[in-house]
Amino acid sequence: MVASPASAAPGWSRPMNVSGAMSIGEESPLVNVDSAGNATAVWRRYRGGRLIYESAVRQAGGPWSAPSRFFGGLEDAYGLQIAVDPLGAETTIWGRRVGRSWVVQSATRSVGGSWSAPVTLSAAGAGSALVAAGPEGSVTAVWLLEREEGWRSVVQSATRPAGGSWSRPVDITTGHGRGGQHLQLVVDSWGSATAIWEGYDTRPGPNFAIQAAKHPPGGVWSRPTDISRWTNSLGEPQIAVGPQGRSTAIWAIGAKGGSVIQSATSGLTR
Repeated sequence: MVASPASAAPGWSRPMNVSGAMSIGEESPLVNVDSAGNATAVWRRYRGGRLIYESAVRQAGGPWSAPSRFFGGLEDAYGLQIAVDPLGAETTIWGRRVGRSWVVQSATRSVGGSWSAPVTLSAAGAGSALVAAGPEGSVTAVWLLEREEGWRSVVQSATRPAGGSWSRPVDITTGHGRGGQHLQLVVDSWGSATAIWEGYDTRPGPNFAIQAAKHPPGGVWSRPTDISRWTNSLGEPQIAVGPQGRSTAIWAIGAKGGSVIQSATSGLTR
């Protein structure tokens, strides 16, 4: 997060420091800008042998604030993500070590307000958390929860309506021996969430397929759908959603002599 002293490129302001000096490799900065132009930056660093998070904010047209510890530093927290809704409210999500395991936690901040106290969304054994915001302030979170002594991870989710509280977590993956990995999440402009992941089956036979589920506004998650064939060779999926609600997924799959890239698209949400 230490800016270069080089001259500014045409159309850009001159670089400025947002953080203090830190060791190379600590940074991993994140930035979000709301619809009014207010920006929030978050980065990580080590203090006293512990990983902490710091943040700074910039009101539209103003300077960056002095860095401050994010929730007192969020010691032993990893994988922090930020989502901002069209109204400018921010939601963060991260994994935090509790004892010998991990839980998913979250906090929110309204425009110009303060961060709420962190709340725990998951049971112990959770990780790989993602968050996305929809219109009118609705938020969706997904993560993986280890089951059966760590060799199977269930895809779980919690949702929060605008101005409301987080729901209890629900399982998205179903079926004996079924689990998921390499999770991805998008929310379209109507508030419909789509999660995809690399599903796997512990029973004999082809063990992997790209799977997807959808959560309409105010509804419940659909049952998982296979969007690829089951195979023994599969790559990590990615997903993007367009302004009209059509999602496009892409992944690598084993083929004769190597692999190919495959893609599938969803229908419109309405």
